[in-house]
Amino acid sequence: MSGRFFYWFLVIMTWIILSACAALPSQPAPPSLAAGTHESGVPVSMTASAVLFGAPKVLSITEAEASLKAGVEFLEDLAREKHDPAAFAKPGVVEYFVPLAGDKPVIWVYTWCASNPETLLTNFGNIELKFELDEKEISVDSFAVYETDANGKRCRLVYTSLSEWTAGEHHLVTVATFKTKINDGLADYEPGDYVLDYMVYVRL
Repeated sequence: MSGRFFYWFLVIMTWIILSACAALPSQPAPPSLAAGTHESGVPVSMTASAVLFGAPKVLSITEAEASLKAGVEFLEDLAREKHDPAAFAKPGVVEYFVPLAGDKPVIWVYTWCASNPETLLTNFGNIELKFELDEKEISVDSFAVYETDANGKRCRLVYTSLSEWTAGEHHLVTVATFKTKINDGLADYEPGDYVLDYMVYVRL
């Protein structure tokens, strides 16, 4: 009798445990993995693992130049944030969250301005640029260069155009390393890494 009692005891306890587990509410996916939203509040259509399907295409210099002439928007134009100029005045990280609907070309750019062309040239002699797209370094030699005058300053844009986006999250990083103190003709900038960090959320 004791063996039969023990058998039925196990059956009843197993049934109770299974019933309790079935009654528990399902756990939602973490915000950064849930389809439709990111923890930042930016909508996305797929999970972070979507970057495994491929990074966007880096266009040729000629294609990038055509994109710039055509008025293709910059990542900063599409970002939720509009940072105060003071955020760029010292080494550190400036973050952007960029929602992107559909496969559209976007300009990825680093811009630096100085009071005159000579100072701009001197400044760039002490700036080392590094670009990363979905954890892969992109050679600066594949970026186009354009100089223009704006607001009484001489500015240089080092840029490319990205297309063929895949759905999900993409991470872009621009690092401008100031190898020594730099003066743009108006202010001093301390040596160090000035980082632009972009999280792009693509919904196709």
